[in-house]
Amino acid sequence: MDKNFGLRELEAFVTVAECGSFTAAARRLLLTQPTISLRISSLEEALDAKVFDRSRSGTFLTPAGEALMPHAIASLEKRREGIEAIRELKEGRKGILKVGGSSIPGAYILPAHLARLKRENPGLEIRLRVSDTDTVLAALRAAEIELAVVGRQAGDKDLETIELERDRVLPLAAPQCLRDHGLQPPRRRGDTLSVQAGDLSRLPLILREPGSATRALAIERLEACGMRIPDFDSLLEVPGNTVARQAARAGLGVTFLSSFAARESLARGDLRQLEIPGFNSERPITLTRLKGRTLSPAALKLAGELEAGAS
Repeated sequence: MDKNFGLRELEAFVTVAECGSFTAAARRLLLTQPTISLRISSLEEALDAKVFDRSRSGTFLTPAGEALMPHAIASLEKRREGIEAIRELKEGRKGILKVGGSSIPGAYILPAHLARLKRENPGLEIRLRVSDTDTVLAALRAAEIELAVVGRQAGDKDLETIELERDRVLPLAAPQCLRDHGLQPPRRRGDTLSVQAGDLSRLPLILREPGSATRALAIERLEACGMRIPDFDSLLEVPGNTVARQAARAGLGVTFLSSFAARESLARGDLRQLEIPGFNSERPITLTRLKGRTLSPAALKLAGELEAGAS
């Protein structure tokens, strides 16, 4: 038995059975009656079985036709579901959006955009991965996420980046920590304290974990100012912005945080911003994707919204 037949033959078969005649089936499908007859003949030849009995009183399923009918209907329904799934995906209404963000964009930038996208497309499943920059970019390369928003300009040839906005990485310390190490904190909350390299190195240093773009920038910019990590009194490594901020608030040392993460503490006055001569605190927040990879419609929508906000 040759089982090589397709959905067109099954569609003709089901339509003839529902309409009760080849002529009526042809009208419904906007085909000619000979075309319907040819498709049924092809189906019967492939199955080596007759599926219809034709008489003056009508067209009726044979036992073989009755056995085939539920499977034919199921196949056509699967085709319909597949077409609808693609339509929903193309419109961004359904599917899975996998996006990653380093700790700052993942906490302060992406959630609002993702919430708006979800409200507009309730059937869309969103998966947000938040980690350090290196981990997020590794996930992008492994196709575990479609888009990454990170605090670094990725210069790798396999990645395409667009700058969304500028952030500042600020040196911060608690007032009591400054006093404990012979420095006088500014009286007003919004004021900054200018600190020379020699004075700054008397403070213990709190840094994010390896792989963090904030950590990498802090080390790079300190070295540009002539300061190395061993120059500091001590080093405490902590995971994430929250722990770094809390450690600094507790007086454990000076840390470097994004302006997003520092905003509340600066407003309350429990951390004070330091100014280091020659320290360039700016960095880009970038939208990064893998070159040559096709994005889902939902990812394209998100990328478009992020880029529109940057322009």
